[in-house]
Amino acid sequence: MKVLFVNKKKLINISIGVIAAALLFVGIGVLYPGVEWPFDKEDPPQTESNALPEDETLENDQGNPAGDNAGDAEQTAAATAIPEPYYNGDMSSDKISLSVNVDWGEEYIADLLKVLADSKVKATFFLTGRWCDNNPELASDIAEAGHEIGNHGYSHSSPNNSSATDIKQEIEKTAQAIDAAAGVETKLYAPPSGESEAHVLTAANELGYDTILWSVDTIDWQKPAAQTIIERVKNKIHGGAIILSHPTEGTVEALATLLPDLQKEGYTFVTVSENIGR
Repeated sequence: MKVLFVNKKKLINISIGVIAAALLFVGIGVLYPGVEWPFDKEDPPQTESNALPEDETLENDQGNPAGDNAGDAEQTAAATAIPEPYYNGDMSSDKISLSVNVDWGEEYIADLLKVLADSKVKATFFLTGRWCDNNPELASDIAEAGHEIGNHGYSHSSPNNSSATDIKQEIEKTAQAIDAAAGVETKLYAPPSGESEAHVLTAANELGYDTILWSVDTIDWQKPAAQTIIERVKNKIHGGAIILSHPTEGTVEALATLLPDLQKEGYTFVTVSENIGR
């Protein structure tokens, strides 16, 4: 009986406390009708601004690589990627290309065009802007013969030691000179001396150019004998090759033998653009 009496007393005290608290809240509500109580607030409705997209989950919000951060990282990587130059085309193909870089040697252009015509070969001539300005008729002859024309910079200055702005100016000035002389738009860029540091590749790419290098070098600018040029090419020739040359007496003599010989071996000469799939 004593235990029941104690429990009943506690129950009476709790009841009195609850009633007193309720009266207190009511009194405050009457005196201060603008007061907001925590239990009066509701969760905000789901709107377009605070609702999760249908394809988004809490896992993404917690750092899932498929979330927004991953997308930002991919975009940054793409923006900073350095374009690769072309050294050759498909090595499993029988296609090969003859690239002729021209900043001098105009006295050999006519003979070179004849040798190419005799073997029905279309080459890619990379011309400097200053050469075009000084030899517009020869530039026009190259285009009229059906050969591809690319951009070799204006003054044959060092791209690696030039700013991106200067590189672009060299390319654009050359494009204007080639267009004026031969009526051709260029989209391939062969940097002088094959200089191809990252800023060179990026500058050309930003102008819409593919940078072209080579996989077989005649080293004919050293004016070797024709037989030396022939051996250098035959020892390194492969499918998809881009053969670098210049207009020299030895080159013209060597090509008279090389072109038909390589054709007999099963190779097909195409322009650089066709070789790299452009």
